[in-house]
Amino acid sequence: MRIWTTSLLSTLLSITCFHAKAQTTGAWSDQFGEGKGLNGAVYAIVTDSIGNVYVGGDFTVAGNIEALRIAKWSNGTWEALGSGFNDYVQALALGPNGDLYAGGAFTKSDTLNVSRVAHWDGQAWQPLVRSIDNAGSPSGHPQVYTLEVDASGMLYMGGDFRSIDGREAKGIAIWDGTAWSEVGNGFDGSGCVDMRLDDVYDIALNRQNELYVAGNMRNSNDLPINGVAKWNGMTWEGRPANFAVGFCTTLLAAAIYQDTLHVGASFSEIGGVPAQSIAQWNGNGWQALSGNAISGAILSLTSGTGGLYAGGVQLTADNGTTVGVLRWNGDKWESIGGSLNESARIYAIALFENKVYIGGELLREAGNVPSFGIALWESAIANSIGEDTESNAKSNISIYPNPFRDTVTIQFEVLRSQHVAVDVFDTLGRHIAQLASGRFIAGAHSLLFDEESLTPGAYVVRINIGSRPTSFSIIKLP
Repeated sequence: MRIWTTSLLSTLLSITCFHAKAQTTGAWSDQFGEGKGLNGAVYAIVTDSIGNVYVGGDFTVAGNIEALRIAKWSNGTWEALGSGFNDYVQALALGPNGDLYAGGAFTKSDTLNVSRVAHWDGQAWQPLVRSIDNAGSPSGHPQVYTLEVDASGMLYMGGDFRSIDGREAKGIAIWDGTAWSEVGNGFDGSGCVDMRLDDVYDIALNRQNELYVAGNMRNSNDLPINGVAKWNGMTWEGRPANFAVGFCTTLLAAAIYQDTLHVGASFSEIGGVPAQSIAQWNGNGWQALSGNAISGAILSLTSGTGGLYAGGVQLTADNGTTVGVLRWNGDKWESIGGSLNESARIYAIALFENKVYIGGELLREAGNVPSFGIALWESAIANSIGEDTESNAKSNISIYPNPFRDTVTIQFEVLRSQHVAVDVFDTLGRHIAQLASGRFIAGAHSLLFDEESLTPGAYVVRINIGSRPTSFSIIKLP
């Protein structure tokens, strides 16, 4: 997620003004009040399969501990992750096996060089690049804005860069666990305002692992892109935005909801179609979402089983009250928890069960509840990360016996040939065993977990069919 300047946001916000209705049921938590939250901005949040929360941004204190730009919230307590970083974190991603990646503007973790992207090995941050360059960029130094991991563990990175480890990589690159490579020919374009048009701000993967990117890109290998593109395995295909505004073509956020690409920023028209700040690609062109409308600049989009969540700056409801997060339930927009303090900018949204975590800049209050840097909405609507698609919803998962003493059987159904990963974790998030990781043919499958040395207690089984994880608790008896 790119950090937007006040002047740039003012330009965006001058474009549209429209409103949302209704409000979801739930309450703001007081867990992140004064002395319990963060002392700076939050730009990225991810949650793991057992509810641990990882937060990145531009802060140095989490609760009452030193945590330099990154921290972990677990069982009601903040934890530092090693020595943190010397500059802000803009992106976080978790892999299928729990691997944590961070990206941003940083160059060091303590004294170790970790230029702009790093991997957490459980004890310290490790570098993933030797060098990253953005020659010719007005920003003067490269940055990573977005990270995404697919079901096979491949890491995609988007941002403001032109080469990695001496290899050309213009705005988008992929890490296969050994080396970086460019995805196609990347992006290029001429300058506009204070930007060169080849930056990727957000990445979205659907359950078929199809890759979409959004940003201010204009061209790829002389093919027009204009803000959003899909990788077809051979080349980039443009989904031209062509905003009807006096500003560069810039998309700030992207997400897959109900198998459809959604993009957000602040605009009144996209691709010649009237649409207010958010639109969906229907396979042939852009389409506005029906129902009531919202206002302000959208800076983040996240999809869950409960709907599509949007965060931003100066989002407003019908009565003009500033809200921080809105939820699209398939028919209409609803406010999440009412108002935040007016200056708050929401850059990050993460979901776990009935919890909606939001993070941003200048966040001090959520629904009259003090919340510093991060806030928690406990909703009446349960969520899982991503959508409740047929990959998991119709996979007929059963785990028995539970509780168990010696062995437990895990059964599931795959509706089509696709990647499946099944892992077991303890309640601290430590990886205990991998029961499966590979492509399964369509049909019913059964796995046996037999770990005689396992200490009695609670554990989590995470089943990832396609690209969406589902977690189940199991209990081992003495």
